Amino acid sequence: MDRGLEQAGYQRYDPFPGGIGTPSGLTSFIKLFVAPVQSGWVRVLGMPDLALMADIRYRDTVLHAWLDETDSGITVLNDDPANLESLAAFLRTGKMLADLERIQRGNMPIAVERPNESLLPDDIQQLAHNHGVNPDQAGKLINRLTSQMFGKLDRSSAGEASTMQSQAHALASGGGQVNWNSPAAQRLKAIMNLLTVPDNWRDPSFEDVREAYQVARRLVKTPGARLMPDEQAALNAVPNAIDYIPIYVGK
Repeated sequence: MDRGLEQAGYQRYDPFPGGIGTPSGLTSFIKLFVAPVQSGWVRVLGMPDLALMADIRYRDTVLHAWLDETDSGITVLNDDPANLESLAAFLRTGKMLADLERIQRGNMPIAVERPNESLLPDDIQQLAHNHGVNPDQAGKLINRLTSQMFGKLDRSSAGEASTMQSQAHALASGGGQVNWNSPAAQRLKAIMNLLTVPDNWRDPSFEDVREAYQVARRLVKTPGARLMPDEQAALNAVPNAIDYIPIYVGK
């Protein structure tokens, strides 16, 4: 991967404690974490530039899984996403390509994990419960307040404020947490349940690793440093964060 990144004009940087920080002038970034080997698999967290992973593909088979608000899927890297036969080698015992095809058609089990209001940050949920407020209503209130606030700002900023509204709402409502109850996420979970990938294929998240790695690097630089409660919680969530390999590049 390093060779491909260099050829594409990217340079590595280290934004974590003890590193050199983020060089000025960079406008394009790739941020990844490589997880420790588990059951023969290596998980890469983040959004890679798939064209730059050719040198990895020549040595190992790479499965590419993706998920956004409306779509999801998994395929062998650089293969046609519609070619489900490429996944045949990864099916669990007793599973068939017909099972994959059925899921692709939308015929799949639905496993609701938690109500959507749990996408609110834990501290906001707790505050709502402490004051007898329904978390679902709190989420609707956040949406209404951000819409009203940025609507007023938009009229006085020639439209610039509207570009910030979605970012502010995401921060207030959970900062990019995945809604694993969405149809796209349900489809991805159903597909993954057919494959011989580790059961914890989606845990921890990129955000969880990034926060825990930040703390772990701080402790490497300053052993015995006192941690704030949120820092300790981040490290508790990913105790082996220091074993992850960050790949932060920009150009």
